[in-house]
Amino acid sequence: MPVTGIITCRILELEFGEILGNDDFYDTITVIEDKNSVTLAETAERRNKPKVRRIPHLRAKLPVIGEEQEALVKVLEIGLHRNQKILRDTLQKAAEEISLYADVLVLGYGTCGNALTHPPDVEIPVFVPMDEGLPVDDCVCLELGGRKEYSAQQHLVPGTYYMTAGWCRHWKEMFDCPEAIDRKTLERIFRGYGRALLVKTPVMTESEMTENIKEFRDIPGIRTEFKCGSLEMLGQVLEKSREYLRNSGKK
Repeated sequence: MPVTGIITCRILELEFGEILGNDDFYDTITVIEDKNSVTLAETAERRNKPKVRRIPHLRAKLPVIGEEQEALVKVLEIGLHRNQKILRDTLQKAAEEISLYADVLVLGYGTCGNALTHPPDVEIPVFVPMDEGLPVDDCVCLELGGRKEYSAQQHLVPGTYYMTAGWCRHWKEMFDCPEAIDRKTLERIFRGYGRALLVKTPVMTESEMTENIKEFRDIPGIRTEFKCGSLEMLGQVLEKSREYLRNSGKK
C-alpha cells in the first residue's frame, strides 16, 4: 500500500507528533532519526496508536507489507528560512530523497517569506497547507487559522512577536542566543515590539508556554497575550493527500 512522505520543520515537531500519534489512518510512522526528529517521534510514541519505527537513514526503510499504511517522516532543522536559497535547496534535496520511497509528499511549510513560492520539483504529488486556495504564509498563519486572522492581529498590534509552541521552545536557537541570556541582549533583539502573542494549541499548555518565555517578563514595554489557534490546517493537508490516494486507487 502507499507511503505518505512528510517533511516538516522542527518548529512543528509537537504538532505533527500529536496529529500522527492520534491518527487511525497510518499503521506505521517511520521517522528518519536524528537530533531534529527526536521530539516528534517521542510525541507520537506517547499516543500509542500507530506503531512508531525509527530508522537511521532512508536506506534502512523496510518495504510496506500488505495493506499497511505508512507515514515516512523527515524533520529539518529550524532557522533555514533565514536564508531563502538554503531553505529551498535543503527542502528540494530532502523531497528528492523521500520521493524515491513515497507515493505522495506532504510539506509542513508555508511560503516562509516567499522562499517557497513553488513546491519542490519531484515526480510525486506534493501537498502543502492551504488557505483559501493559496499556500499559507508560515507556521504562525497556519496555526492562527489563515491570513484573515493573521492580518487582524497584525493590525491590532503592529509590533507583535508571534509565538507558537515551537517558537516558545526554540526562540533562543532562532536568534542564536546563549541559554542564559541577559536583559540588555533581549532589549536589543526585541526593540520595537510591544506584544508577545502566544498561539495556543493542544500541544502545549499556557503554563508551559509562559515558562518557556519567562525571560520576556524582563523586557520593558512588552506584554504577553494568548490567542487560541488550532491544528486544523495540518489535518486538512494530510486529508487532501489521503483523498488523492483514495481517488487514484491506492487506498
